[in-house]
Amino acid sequence: MKKFAVVIVLIVLVISPTQALARGFEVVGGSTYNTFLLSLSVDGEDVLIGDGVKERLEDGVGFYAGGRYWLNERLGIEVGVDQAASSYEDSNSDSIFAIEEKLVGPYAGLKYRLNDKFHLEAGAVNYSYQQSQIEIYQDLEEFNEVSATGEGLGFLVGGEYSYSIRDNLSLISSFNHRIITIDINQAYDYEESKLVDVEEEKLNMGGLRVSAGISYDF
Repeated sequence: MKKFAVVIVLIVLVISPTQALARGFEVVGGSTYNTFLLSLSVDGEDVLIGDGVKERLEDGVGFYAGGRYWLNERLGIEVGVDQAASSYEDSNSDSIFAIEEKLVGPYAGLKYRLNDKFHLEAGAVNYSYQQSQIEIYQDLEEFNEVSATGEGLGFLVGGEYSYSIRDNLSLISSFNHRIITIDINQAYDYEESKLVDVEEEKLNMGGLRVSAGISYDF
């Protein structure tokens, strides 16, 4: 969270010299498709993630919602919430095993308008991470717990395309590269039957983020 606060301060310092009046406020939101180039390290050593599980967890959907404030004709700021998730399930006649991984957190960034249709964008996201697992055997739920938690400061860098439907409503789509390494701070201990603190566990969840949504201009 401290790193995210530093990013906010830097954004304020960047925009503070602009003296032009703001040109408008927009509410934005939509759905996202995300890829994750998953890799896990413990004490600096790479740990193998099962191929079948990894492949199923390397993409998923999410959403975002926020507000955009244009400082002048070119430069704007945007704040909001971004969420992305992926899941894996393996089942047979006797058992079900499922994993869900989720990233969610507040974001803040800068927008630069190239023209009426294309924008460049870059921002930071203070992600919280949660992994959940479910194990069911012969219709009996043997495990249904949060199996790991963590956090990390991530970055989204890319561009956006906007298509105006009417004066104050537009369809928007974006393509971003996500940069994020999660510091795992708790993992489930089966002997103690609870989450316990861990150190030096890092999960790379970088990848691509493609979105489709709407923008409403006030």
